[in-house]
Amino acid sequence: LAVGHMEHLVRAYFGDGRKWRIRLEYFQEERPLGTVGVLGMLRGTRGPVLVVNGDILTNLNFGKLVKTHQQARNLITLVVCRREVPIDFGVVEPDAHGGIRRYLEKPRDRHLVSTGIVVVSPDARRLIRRGEALNLPDLVERAIRRGERVKALVSRAFWLDIGRPDDYASAQQLVERHPERFLPRGGR
Repeated sequence: LAVGHMEHLVRAYFGDGRKWRIRLEYFQEERPLGTVGVLGMLRGTRGPVLVVNGDILTNLNFGKLVKTHQQARNLITLVVCRREVPIDFGVVEPDAHGGIRRYLEKPRDRHLVSTGIVVVSPDARRLIRRGEALNLPDLVERAIRRGERVKALVSRAFWLDIGRPDDYASAQQLVERHPERFLPRGGR
C-alpha cells in the first residue's frame, strides 16, 4: 500500500494483511506521487500491479480482473462502469443563428467512467520515471501515444466512490447491512 497522510491509521487497521488473508507491504511516500507515480519506484516487481483508489467500495473480483488483464496481454487495463449524470436544467441546443434546434428537459448524460481500479503491467511501469509524480490519466495518455494496448473492462460489479460524506455514509450502511457482499470469507 502506498501511504502518506495519516498512514499510521492505515497501518493500524490493515496491519500485515493476515486478517484479510493477504500479505501487505507499505511504501511511505515522502511527497505525494499522484495516483500512479509510486509505480515508478517498484522496479523489482515482475508481475502486474493492481492499483485501487482508497476511496471506493466495490465487490469486484480482483483475481479474475488480473487474470483477464494477463490473458488479454494489455499494458494497462482500466475498469470502467456505466453511469448516468442527471442535468437539473433544461438544455437548449441553438443553431448558428440563435434559433433553437432542440430543447431537452433535464436530460441524463451517459458515460463510461473510471472506477479508480486499474491493472498495470511491468512494461507500463517503465513509462514512469523514478520519483516522478504522475496521475493515471497521464500514464494512460503516454501509453496511448506509444500505441500500446490500453483497454477498458466494463464492469457490472457494485462500485461506489466514497470520497463525499453522503456517499461514505451510504457505504457504511451498506457494509453494515450486507457485509457478505463486500468482505471475503473469513475477513473482518
